[in-house]
Amino acid sequence: MSVASVQALHDKAEVVFEDGSKMQTDAVVGADGYHSVVRRAIAPDAPYARYAGYLVWRGLVDEQALTRPVSWPSNGGLWIDIVRGYRLVAAVLPGRDGSMEIGHRQVTFAWFDAHRDELLRATNRLTPEGFLVGTLGRGSIDTEVRSELLSMIHGLWPEMWAEAVALGVLSTASLSGAPIAEYVPERLAAGPLAIVGDAAHVVSPMTGSGFASGVDDAAVLSRMLAERNDEEPVSAALQNYQSARLPYVRALVNHSRRLSAEYVYQASSRQVATGGPLWYPMPIEASWSSHTWAWRSAAVVRNRKTAGQVRPSG
Repeated sequence: MSVASVQALHDKAEVVFEDGSKMQTDAVVGADGYHSVVRRAIAPDAPYARYAGYLVWRGLVDEQALTRPVSWPSNGGLWIDIVRGYRLVAAVLPGRDGSMEIGHRQVTFAWFDAHRDELLRATNRLTPEGFLVGTLGRGSIDTEVRSELLSMIHGLWPEMWAEAVALGVLSTASLSGAPIAEYVPERLAAGPLAIVGDAAHVVSPMTGSGFASGVDDAAVLSRMLAERNDEEPVSAALQNYQSARLPYVRALVNHSRRLSAEYVYQASSRQVATGGPLWYPMPIEASWSSHTWAWRSAAVVRNRKTAGQVRPSG
């Protein structure tokens, strides 16, 4: 059952469910995403994430469905290019059976598009104030938009990826449009309430730190709770978590905003990349799932070595 709202009641937290039922507990930790219900209680003056100015079309297709395999090695890492203000990130993944045999893999792509503000407003995903309140889920993207994307593919992306991107765009079960949100938090806790991950701070995937920073949140919060004295209220541990994490995550989101502003400027000026991909594929630490992706550069890893941080192993 979905949670309708939460609130702090002195040293307890109250959860209100959609059917009107209520429950009281010692604490509530919100890991409920960029449209967080718990964040609204912690930061009622700033409850929503702001649109970063672009969305990412994401797709995943079976290599067996293509007329020929993708000419990209299984250990090739990420392919990244930007052409006329559009950016493509693509890679091959294990097939549904785990196989990395050429012809039996999966192909994933993320197509950055900074020209969809009107679409997001027309579909009520973007408010007039610039806040994001929804995404373009699979099956919700109309034929006209798909046709426009299809008409652009061969003028933007190389033959190596073009067929896979086209197949993903055509598939109502594959294509989704994720508008990129950013949220700079003023607080991460209030009394017996706390937030972690995208509920607490939202960054562009260009930072390569969205998932990892959420894991760090959980690690630091669990440590603070474990170190709490029995006579201390839970809220004291939540405040310690906020003190340890808030400076870092605010800096991370501000870094994300600079990256986004640079990309949107580049996209609005329709700058054309020449001489091949801007970022050449290389063996970099990468984490991919069916429709989410992240990469972490050495610079980002170094920047995360700050006070109060706990880095996950592996």
